[in-house]
Formats: sequence, C-alpha cells, structure tokens
Amino acid sequence: MTYVFADGEEGFPGTLALRLSYRVTEANELVLDYEAMALDKPTVASFTSHAFFNLNGEDSGSALGHEVMICADQYFAMNAELIATGEMLPVAGTPFDFRETTLLSTRVRGLPANEQVDGYDSCHLVKRSQSAETVADMALCARASAPESGRVMEVWSTEPALQFYTGLLPQEPLAGGPGKSGHTYLQQQGLCFEPQGYPNAPNCPVFPSAVIQPGQSRRGKTVYRFSAEAVA
Repeated sequence: MTYVFADGEEGFPGTLALRLSYRVTEANELVLDYEAMALDKPTVASFTSHAFFNLNGEDSGSALGHEVMICADQYFAMNAELIATGEMLPVAGTPFDFRETTLLSTRVRGLPANEQVDGYDSCHLVKRSQSAETVADMALCARASAPESGRVMEVWSTEPALQFYTGLLPQEPLAGGPGKSGHTYLQQQGLCFEPQGYPNAPNCPVFPSAVIQPGQSRRGKTVYRFSAEAVA
C-alpha cells in the first residue's frame, strides 16, 4: 500500500511518500515493511501498527488471561496527557516491569489498591542484544501467550521502542464499530504491541532525531511470529 502525505497534512511539514507492505509467510509470520521518503522539505516520520490481538480468539472476551513478557529495562515517563517528557525511568519495582513473563490479570486490578493499575498504555525502550551490529537489526520486543489456547506470539522489530496497550476502560467499546461476525469489542479484550520510534522525539532533544531530509528515507520492519504450545 502507498500513500503520499501532502505538505502540511496533519500539521507536518513537507511531502512524505509512504510505502507499506504486509506479508504472511510459510513460517506463520505477519511481516510489515515500512519505507517513508521526504520529497521536498525536512520532515519527521515514525510509523507503527495499532493491531489488536487476542490469542484465545476474536470473541473470547477479556485478554487479561494472557501472559506477557516485554524486553525492556526502562520505560518512557509520560505527562498527564500520556505524552513522553524525555525522561527514562527504570521498570524495576514498578507495574511496568515485564522482564519476566507476567499474567496480566495479576497486574490489572489484581494487586493491592495502592499498587494496581487500570490498564496499560505505556511505552518501553527495547533492550537490544549486544550482538546487534546496526540499529536496523531485528530485536525481540515482546512475547505474549494464552494458556487457554496454547497460542504464542512474538513481536520482533527494527524499531527502538514498544508501545503496550490494553485500554484503560474495560467497559468502553473500541472505536470503529462492530468487527468480525458483527461483534463489538471492548477495551481489554485485545492487546496491542506497537513497535515505534522514540515517542515525541521532535519535542525531546535528548531523544534520537526523527527528522529526515529531502531525498532521505526511513525504513522499518516489524514481524509478528505465531506458534503453539501444548495446553495443560
């Protein structure tokens, strides 16, 4: 798929051409390849995928029975509007620590009142392998599994950050109206794992720049890998 953003569209300077391909492989992977090119002015670009996943099936209800691991030692501090401030915080000792596989229901309204969270809309800095030769190398960002179905999904990407989203209002319908089979989905009935660039980079000088010059391109790849485990 291709799209050309006009100069000034959505408030961004310059004309930007975007090309995105989706591929399903014989290895049970969903592969997303991005390439964006600035055509006439310096501009900024960062693209992701806002797909929702429920590994128990599209009408199975809450996704809080999933187990999640996120490869991140740090997460991005946010202001009241959930905009990155430029500060990085350690995940250790916080509800944002998913370095070990964690059952979501033990975190979302499953902890004592002073520790529990309503849900997740958090951004994590992916911990990249020391063996990665370039920033364009793929890294494991996260792993999700559903003990009920045995389905497993790994998220790999070239992007440096990962937005993890469950929704914060479990009785609130998702935007877009009814989905597959006419079902209306609610927040926390699906999970989003969104590899992306540094959030709010144009306004956070300490973050790597998101600016691309005319004639320059920005490329990225995200892979969702699916497998299955035996169900106990």
